[in-house]
Amino acid sequence: MNRVRSRIMVLQNLLLEFVETKARYLLYLFVAMYTVAFSYFTVVKHFAFQTYAGDLGIFEQSLWSTLKYGLFFYNTPELSVHFAYHFDPILYLLLPVYSIYPSPLTLLVLQSFFLSLGAIPIFWLAREEMGNDRSGLVFATLYLLYPPLQGVNWYDFHPECLFPVLMIAAFYYFRKGKFVRYFILIVLAMMCKEIIPLIIVFMGIYGLWINRKKILALSILNVKQLLMDKGIISSILTVIAGSAWYIQAGRIISSLRGGAYNPFNTWFYLGGNIQDIFLSFITKPLYILQIAFTPFYSKIFYLLVLFGPLAFLSFLNLPSLLISIPWLAPSMLSLLPNHYQPVGFQYPALLIPFIFISAIYGTKTVILMIENPRLQAFLKNPITGRTIKNRYTPGKVLQSINKPLDSILILLLVCSITFFLILSPIGTFPNVTFHDKALEMVVNTIPPHSSVATQNEIFPHLSHNLNAYPVYHPIFEYEYILVDKTSIYYYLPPIYGKYSSPVLPVAFSLVVPELIDNGTYGVLISIDGIMLLKRGYTGQPIINLTLL
Repeated sequence: MNRVRSRIMVLQNLLLEFVETKARYLLYLFVAMYTVAFSYFTVVKHFAFQTYAGDLGIFEQSLWSTLKYGLFFYNTPELSVHFAYHFDPILYLLLPVYSIYPSPLTLLVLQSFFLSLGAIPIFWLAREEMGNDRSGLVFATLYLLYPPLQGVNWYDFHPECLFPVLMIAAFYYFRKGKFVRYFILIVLAMMCKEIIPLIIVFMGIYGLWINRKKILALSILNVKQLLMDKGIISSILTVIAGSAWYIQAGRIISSLRGGAYNPFNTWFYLGGNIQDIFLSFITKPLYILQIAFTPFYSKIFYLLVLFGPLAFLSFLNLPSLLISIPWLAPSMLSLLPNHYQPVGFQYPALLIPFIFISAIYGTKTVILMIENPRLQAFLKNPITGRTIKNRYTPGKVLQSINKPLDSILILLLVCSITFFLILSPIGTFPNVTFHDKALEMVVNTIPPHSSVATQNEIFPHLSHNLNAYPVYHPIFEYEYILVDKTSIYYYLPPIYGKYSSPVLPVAFSLVVPELIDNGTYGVLISIDGIMLLKRGYTGQPIINLTLL
C-alpha cells in the first residue's frame, strides 16, 4: 500500500511540475483548440440553417453594406442603419478583418477567437493572485469550459463577444497600475454596446471602493495629494468617461432613429424610466423582490448555471462581482426569457468577466480563511494536539498538492466539468441534411440583387443582397419569395423591421397559399417543402421533388 501511495505521489509531483513549467504553452493550446472547435461547430450550424436574421444577418449585412456601398451599417432586417438600434461602433474596427473574406463565416470564426482570448487575461490575473501558473491554467480552463460562454459563442454573432477579453484585461491592468492600457481597453469595451458604459461607471466605483481608506486618509491630510494618486484619479475619470459615453450613445441612437430612445421600455412594469424604477426600489421593495424571482425556478436556474460552475466562490468577493450590476440586476428583473437564459443567448457575455474575477478573489479569500490562526486553533485535534497550522504552513500554502488551493482547484474543475457535460450547447450539435443542402442550392439560384422575401433562418444566406428581407410585407412587390414549410419560421409572424405602414408584416403560412391561388406568384422550385416563388410565373415548377 505504501508503494502504491508513493508512486501516486511521484506521478502527482511529475504532473504538477509538467503543468507548472508548461502552463503557458498549454494555455495557448487550449485557446487554439477552443477557437478551432467552436468555429467548426458554428459554421456547421450556419449551413444547417440555424443562424438567424435578427442576429448574424443584421451584423453581417451591416458590415457588407458599409464595405461594399458605404451605407453606414444599413441592414434590411432593421430597415435602417444599425446604430439606430444599438450603439456598437466596435464594428468599425472589425471591417478591415472582415474585408479579407466578407462572409457570415468570418464573423462566426472571429467570435470564437475573441471569446477564447478571454482565457489569457484570466490566466494572468489568477497567476498574479495565487502565485503560480497552474492556478492560472485551471481558471483559464474553467473559462473555456463555461457553458454560458459557449452559449454566447453558439448564438450567431454579436459585438459583445469582444467584451470578456477586453474587460478582464482592463481589470488586470487596473490592478497592476498600468492605466494607459486600462483606459485603451475600457474605451474599446464601451464600443461593444450602449449599456457597457454603465458597467464602466461601476468599474470606476469599484476603484474608489478599494482605495477608500487611502481616500479618507488623504482627503483629511491633503486634497492635492489625493488627486495625484493615479489609482484614485483613474477611478474618477472612469466614472466620468462611462457616464459621458452612456449619455452620448443615447443621443446618437435617438438622432438616428428620429425619436426618443428609452432603454428601459422592456421594464415598463417597474416604471419605464430610470427615475420611476429607482423610486420603485425605494417604495415597493417587496414587489421588486417578487419580480426578481419571477418565474421562480427559471431565475434560480439562471443563478445556478452562472455561478455553479465556479462553486459559487464569486459571492465571496462582492465588490468585484457588483461591477456587473448594470446588467445582472436588469436581467434578474426582466420578464423577457431571453434575458435570464444562462446558455444560448449573448447576454451573459456582460457578466462573465466579473463572475470569473470575483471567483478568483473568492478563492483567495478561502485560502486566507484557512490560513487564519484562529480557525486553525478552533480545529485543533484534542487527542494529538496537532492543528491544521502544522500541516498547512502559511507562506507555503500555494506550493503543494496537499494544500488547500489545490483542493479548491480540483473542486472547481469537478464542478465545471459537470456543468459542461450537462449544459454545453455542443451537445445539440446539428447535422447538415439533404434538406439543408437543397435549401442552400435554391438560395444560390436566386439572381443577385433581386428583391426577395424570406424567412428568419434563411436570411443570413442572402445577407449580401440589399433587396432581401426576412419578412413578407403586403405593400412590397417582391420578385421572389423563398420559404421552407418544414420550418417553424414559416408559421411564426415576423418580428423584424421598422415599418411605418399601418399594414404589418404577416406570417408566410397565411399569405403564400393565397398568393399562389390568385396567380400573383407561381412556384418555380419545390423540393421537400422548400418553395421558391416567382412573381408572375405561370409555368410548372422547373424542379418538383418530394422526399418520402
